[in-house]
Amino acid sequence: MKKLMTMVGAAVLSTIILGAAAPAVQAEETLRICGPRDRIVDRLAASYQEQQTFTGMTVGGSLVELFLSPEGSWTFLHTTADGLSCLLAAGNDWEAAIQTEEDEASAS
Repeated sequence: MKKLMTMVGAAVLSTIILGAAAPAVQAEETLRICGPRDRIVDRLAASYQEQQTFTGMTVGGSLVELFLSPEGSWTFLHTTADGLSCLLAAGNDWEAAIQTEEDEASAS
């Protein structure tokens, strides 16, 4: 009986947690910002002074880019082969974890 009550309690807790998370996931999906890559890149530069800093190709052949501004704002952009770009994430206070030779020279 105790084992059954533990299982029921776990099921109820899972339902509460998953039920509470579902609206957040749905809300996040509805806030997707997508459009032609050139327009988004122009907007990042004009509005936030962000420039492409890093790029990478996914296994599926799409492009992932990181845009950074001198003030520390950042945006991750995902672009498909047909040119449709969607913002993956954005924020402030970007900090490089790896020092480049240029960073080390300017710190001296």
